[in-house]
Amino acid sequence: MYRLSAAIAAACLALAAPASAQGPLLPLAAPPAASSPTASAIFDAMIAISRAATSNPRAAQTASFTYAAAIQQYNAGDFDRARASAIQAIAQTDAPAVPQPQGPTGGPVVPPPAVRMPPTTSVRQSDMEAQVALARHALMNCGDTDGAAYLAENMVYGRVVTAELANQPHDVRTDVQGIVDACAPAVSKPTASAP
Repeated sequence: MYRLSAAIAAACLALAAPASAQGPLLPLAAPPAASSPTASAIFDAMIAISRAATSNPRAAQTASFTYAAAIQQYNAGDFDRARASAIQAIAQTDAPAVPQPQGPTGGPVVPPPAVRMPPTTSVRQSDMEAQVALARHALMNCGDTDGAAYLAENMVYGRVVTAELANQPHDVRTDVQGIVDACAPAVSKPTASAP
């Protein structure tokens, strides 16, 4: 049974080899008799190469060299390396086929609309957005501990957002610093500890 499937795989390789765009495949030696996991891995590599010969000749040709190394290592008695080479040959047949250019290409490839990048902002705008985020974070902490300070600073936060929309970085920075300073004592109030 094993010899018959090896003969079928060899026949498939013989038929697929002339169709290869890279030239004929390296002639594949017959795999060893299925007596161990290493021999089975080598047989599986031969089958994978025969399948890849029609769909991806370049990967099949690359894998055939690794397959030949696996056979040599098996014959030399280095079964661990032979199994690793067989597994590597199987992995090489899974390599995606590289599309061949059909003619001159014109210009750069434009990404599809679903992959559009967000609009870029200036450094000033990014800085103001970071300042607004800092004010929001300080305000959230301020509201957790002191309701009166939260209400007072919430109005200042409204000015920060308005100044950011009006592109006034100095006003944003000044008001954010005021929110952070006003809410910092509320966040870091010392607690009375028992001696």
